[in-house]
Amino acid sequence: MLLTTVALLAPLLLIGALGVVSARSRHFRQALNPLNEFVFRITLPCYLFTVIVKAPRPTGGVPWLVLLPGPLLAGASFVVIGFILLRRWPRGTLRHQQIGVVALCATWGNVAYLGVPIATGLAGPEAGLPAGIMQLLHNLLFLVGYPALRRLIGLGAHMGQSPQTGTSKGRSSPRHRIIGVLTASFNPATLGVGTGVITQIMSIPVPDVILPTTTLLAGATVPCALFVAGLAVPGALHAVRRRTVPLFTVLTAAGIKTLLLPAIGALVLRLVAFTDSSTGSVWLLSALIMLAVPSASAALNLAIAYDHEPDAAASIIISTMLMFPLTLPIMLTLST
Repeated sequence: MLLTTVALLAPLLLIGALGVVSARSRHFRQALNPLNEFVFRITLPCYLFTVIVKAPRPTGGVPWLVLLPGPLLAGASFVVIGFILLRRWPRGTLRHQQIGVVALCATWGNVAYLGVPIATGLAGPEAGLPAGIMQLLHNLLFLVGYPALRRLIGLGAHMGQSPQTGTSKGRSSPRHRIIGVLTASFNPATLGVGTGVITQIMSIPVPDVILPTTTLLAGATVPCALFVAGLAVPGALHAVRRRTVPLFTVLTAAGIKTLLLPAIGALVLRLVAFTDSSTGSVWLLSALIMLAVPSASAALNLAIAYDHEPDAAASIIISTMLMFPLTLPIMLTLST
């Protein structure tokens, strides 16, 4: 199991390492934000559209009791962590724009490009469908919902806004907070998801030239996101050394993502299996893996786009990837 995990992580780490080496060049460092914009506004919507359009429709019954706890637990954990960081965390240890980033990296995993291969590698091809559906639910929650989740816990729409109102002054009413959450939900990821869902549900034929094009662009999402993460690593390490990104916060977030969140998920899934004995073990294993994988590399893209804070995201992403080969076998052992 350990060798399987390391083998799946190795290509991702090598791409990230290529970004770290390339960061020695001033031209590549200057390309960090443009590359992130390319991922966030072009390849990511294409990826979501392509995944949804190509997703097979399940022929049998879908065990929703297994599908939903993972995304719901991740979303609820984001809100809880965000509120704790915003209101209970020692003041002066964390900058305001880092709060959403830390909560995001502590709850959103690399479910598509690590979760699905690991699930199929451990449970066989029959894990493809449950893992595919679960990664889609997790990704939709954060790729589409992250701006709304930020507003929900009281973070402004842009860096530098008031933590309570999202504006430069004054206090927002519940009505304005709801409008802000809805407005924040419309982003490039929403466009890709909405177009894909409409196309899939209404069985709209996709022109021959469109799907191959979106598929090619979708394939660039993970390599570019990991390369961008690598470009951000030197700055992240420098920020940790200067203590602008607290090491304790980074390790706490990484521990939540790789240990605490999957441990809680394992308990919930055990309860589900107890209440519904017909639930297949492949579905349960896939659900646990989706909670246990390292922080999503695309979290860096969202951190740059919404928080202008790559250092905290890169620090936590790298930490979870280094911890994951050791923590996954522990989580799988405890769940059996």
